[in-house]
Amino acid sequence: MKLDHQMNGSDKKKRLKPYDFKLDEKDNDGATIRKIYTKHPEYVIYRTDSAIRVDMDDDSKKVNLYSENHYKIGIDLGRIYSWLPENLSRAC
Repeated sequence: MKLDHQMNGSDKKKRLKPYDFKLDEKDNDGATIRKIYTKHPEYVIYRTDSAIRVDMDDDSKKVNLYSENHYKIGIDLGRIYSWLPENLSRAC
């Protein structure tokens, strides 16, 4: 398995930026995007079949601030996620 820094341009898949995310297309992990809750040039909050996810632009000057804020609410998010069904698509 090659690490990112060992891959050449043809091997390495371009990571999507938050503004590239579209309904019914794949995210950076290969999961299908089912719903987009909010979209900002530097982050996107969206749903797949099994999770609600946040994707942040690693190149953003504010990525550390966004990450810090996300970590602060992590416990509350965990509680909310525990109430959700495993397959979010079937629940709708």
